Amino acid sequence: MNIRNMTLDDIPAVMAIGNDAPELAVSDVSKFWSEQRLQMWVEVNQDINLVAEENGEILGFQLTNYMCLQKVGYLSDLVVKESARGKGIGSALTHETVKRMTDMGLTYIYGPHSGT
Repeated sequence: MNIRNMTLDDIPAVMAIGNDAPELAVSDVSKFWSEQRLQMWVEVNQDINLVAEENGEILGFQLTNYMCLQKVGYLSDLVVKESARGKGIGSALTHETVKRMTDMGLTYIYGPHSGT
């Protein structure tokens, strides 16, 4: 398995995985982030957005907002395809995300709370 930066070519696979995860709904009308929003995240390249890939297939992703002036990270979305769960992919994505932010001087990290 390879953990790497998300590219524009990865967006269709990331959208498919994200749309299959109802817990990630971003509004009443949208199941997941729009293609334009994901493109912006990739093109601006100030956040840490990673994919886990194996044999050319995207198995999961981690979308993270990093506020470089405050050195604060927000773990926005972490999803692994249902068929690939239980193999440590989510842990590997989160570990690599935290490592990269730590290398950038991270002082605080937070994420959504599911309420469970």
